[in-house]
Amino acid sequence: MSDDTSTSPKYTERDIELGGRANKIAKLLGIWVLILCLAIAVFAFIVLPLDTRLAYSGRLGRSGLPMPLVVAIMPLAVFFTVRPLLNPKPDIDYMDKGGRMIIYCIGVPMLLFFLFGQCFLVQSMLNDAGAFSG
Repeated sequence: MSDDTSTSPKYTERDIELGGRANKIAKLLGIWVLILCLAIAVFAFIVLPLDTRLAYSGRLGRSGLPMPLVVAIMPLAVFFTVRPLLNPKPDIDYMDKGGRMIIYCIGVPMLLFFLFGQCFLVQSMLNDAGAFSG
């Protein structure tokens, strides 16, 4: 039997530990963002009438986007972003500094963008429906 370690990348115990921590943080944040986006979507479905439309004027028309479509966009994006983390490969913790930086600098802000985007879309729809008019 030959040792095939020459072709595999070398990871220190510290890299594996920090990679596991980065994956754990990304997984937990992703699950929380998914739960919050779904809660905001359920709130929008309860409060807003189904025929509410988000004001939109562009190439697709001027009648606006329907509420169920707008509210469902962000939870789907979060689900497809978090899905690979929920069913990991056995070596997912084997990550160098570059991989960890991608998770912290791109993955976490992207998940937070999805959450704030969901809040913004639902708030815009509530404004259009007149929920904040005094």
